[in-house]
Amino acid sequence: MATSKSDVKIDKAVQNVASNPDENWTGKVLALYGQGRKDLAICKELGMTKRQFEMAINSSSGFKDMVEFGRELSQNFWEEQSRLNLENKEFNTTLYKMHMQQFHGWSDKAETKGSQTLSASDIDKLKHQVVDRLPELMKLVEGSATSVTKKLENVDTDND
Repeated sequence: MATSKSDVKIDKAVQNVASNPDENWTGKVLALYGQGRKDLAICKELGMTKRQFEMAINSSSGFKDMVEFGRELSQNFWEEQSRLNLENKEFNTTLYKMHMQQFHGWSDKAETKGSQTLSASDIDKLKHQVVDRLPELMKLVEGSATSVTKKLENVDTDND
């Protein structure tokens, strides 16, 4: 199978980045991530396409580690923006929320384990069931506490 010129160009770009993860550009890349930039801005800085960037990640553990750390720096930048702007009434919270949902996996829904979603009426029914069974529960707890106390007393007398 013949290799195309574009594949050779991609391979050279990937090899250049993957083989030199400690050159000057590493500091520039981490600085960009630290400003909240995303992978495409890093591609631009490195003169790479997104495809070349992904190939470099897959072919170099050093480059992969740098990108993972950079992505964490980027997320930290954005989380810091919310902390810094808690009292800023002009802060665009809607845009911020959309950004965090798009790029950092935020969600409007709380994840639940299981497939059942409870409505307000279901929750009220459960509350009533708990209240109705509370006396029975208290007897169980009292019985357990009494039996535990007796067992502890027996241990104390056995050790005397």
